[in-house]
Amino acid sequence: MRSVDDRRLPVVSSMLNKPSSSHFLHTATAAAAAAAMSIRPSSSYRGGRNQWRSRGYSNRPPYSPRPDNHNNDATTDYNPHPPPHFNSRPAPFSHYHPPYTNPFYYQNPHFQPPPPLYNQQQFRPPPQRHDYRNWEQAKPGPPPTCERFRVLSYNILADYLAINHRTKLYFHIPRHILHWEYRFSKILFELGLWSADILCLQVVDRFQDLEQNLKLRGYTGIWKMRTGEPVDGCAIFWRSSRFKLLQEEAIEFNKFGLRDNVAQICVLESLSEKSSAGSHPPASSEGRNKVVICNIHVLFNPKRGEIKLGQVRILLERAYATSKLWDDAPVVLCGDFNSTPKSSLYNFISEQKLNVSELPRDKISGQYSAEIYPKRPVFSNFRSQSIDNATQSPTSVDNNGELSSSLPTNTTLTEDEKTPKEESEGSSVNCTSEITENISSGVITDDNNPDGLLKAIEDLSIGEDSTPFLSGLHGPDGSVAEDGNDVADSEPFVENQNPCYDPSGWTPMEIKAATGSSECMTMEHHLKLRSTYTEVEDYSGTRDSYGEPQVTSYHRGFQGTLDYIWRSEGLQTVRVLAPIPKKAMEWTPGFPTKKWGSDHVALVAELAFNKVADEEKSQIQ
Repeated sequence: MRSVDDRRLPVVSSMLNKPSSSHFLHTATAAAAAAAMSIRPSSSYRGGRNQWRSRGYSNRPPYSPRPDNHNNDATTDYNPHPPPHFNSRPAPFSHYHPPYTNPFYYQNPHFQPPPPLYNQQQFRPPPQRHDYRNWEQAKPGPPPTCERFRVLSYNILADYLAINHRTKLYFHIPRHILHWEYRFSKILFELGLWSADILCLQVVDRFQDLEQNLKLRGYTGIWKMRTGEPVDGCAIFWRSSRFKLLQEEAIEFNKFGLRDNVAQICVLESLSEKSSAGSHPPASSEGRNKVVICNIHVLFNPKRGEIKLGQVRILLERAYATSKLWDDAPVVLCGDFNSTPKSSLYNFISEQKLNVSELPRDKISGQYSAEIYPKRPVFSNFRSQSIDNATQSPTSVDNNGELSSSLPTNTTLTEDEKTPKEESEGSSVNCTSEITENISSGVITDDNNPDGLLKAIEDLSIGEDSTPFLSGLHGPDGSVAEDGNDVADSEPFVENQNPCYDPSGWTPMEIKAATGSSECMTMEHHLKLRSTYTEVEDYSGTRDSYGEPQVTSYHRGFQGTLDYIWRSEGLQTVRVLAPIPKKAMEWTPGFPTKKWGSDHVALVAELAFNKVADEEKSQIQ
């Protein structure tokens, strides 16, 4: 018989094991929260076949808490609010596991397991731009003890020329890119990239802007503006910590009857390494290296070969005399020569001699080989047009023998393109020819003849020997009037032939302009010059068969090489800056661009004073 205490024990145990009301409330609250979270859609779609099949329901089984174990403590290893299943994420991938666990999988000695995934994504350098420019070294180079310096030649395109010829050469360029402030920032940035010690710039009209900004970078410069109405000119800057100016000379070619172009000659002396930029060098200059720097912008007009030759001839004569004055100082000749490689003008500089007797005067520069001709306008109903509809025709002639309407977009008739035979011979020969009242009944061009427009213009006897032009050229007393302005250095031209005038021939005055004497058909100079780019091997494939850059000037009317850096004896080429590849330039119809601030390409050469090496070469020869 059990005692009273024994009979009460099961009741007490059952009361102890029976969950309390608060426990039931807690469990119900947890179940309700889990049910609410199970039917709540996720914040973002993570895929799945039946994620949102029906609104307000879930295709997953509802979460139910673990059954109560009354034999254990309710607070032990129990979380009434576990995270929902749809928020659980797999552990981050950290190691690569082989696809097989077979122990014989790696027994093959020639088998190499694949590398981990994170090692496959190795660092790769960014792709090189197509217009990237590398330095190309000359081999063999000069001794390391030779003093070196960098020279830059750059036609930066004057602001007023870019504005005046926008509709003809730069109409494809947005206005903000063609604006001077934008182009000037790109030009300054480019000059900083190449970090040249001597800068030879052409077609400069905003010299004050250049001087002010380059002065902050340690440069000193001089500027010579063209004569006549043009407001651009040539400028030379040098790093004041490397060189000091000893002599300065400006050449005005109009004093020789050779147009309004100008050239510069400077004698620079190298400063010793002991003298800093802020200190004054010693008064004595014995033993210091000196160099004669020449900068020129040759006449653009391809028809005036005698003018081009005369300008280059005078500059070379002055440079040679200056070099002799300063103990045979070496010469560096930079500029825009407006002549292509291996042309007659180019050969005169490199070969020191030229005979003009058998050369066509209008082909001296070779510019015709790189000209770009635009598409001619086509008139479908040309047979029914008459000369009375001159306002609708691209060209018409007035009573004064002048074109009254505009020519094609890249066609301009200027004074420099006209060479009166009367002026060259010093007589008053009148070769006036009558202007036809109509041209093939109004036919300017047709669909089958795209060159009809130029042929029609050439048939017009308007130009060098026409009466209106000669009357404007000569005054009432027969004196020669002041010459007109030079055509813009980027502007194409239209050849105007006349039955009484041969543009390829030579008159005594034209021979004198080229050679210096009307009785001498041969011209010579005494400087042994080499083009720096031809002395370095073409590693980038950006130069022609002669070693010159393929393109240094590119716009709507021209794509070819016009700029050069020449050096004389006493200097040795160390390296040159590779030009922009031609294919990389052709992605646009012409320069300037968003990156390059001019329609020319800057040329840079690093030179070294090495007079001893030249003397040894001359002795061997």
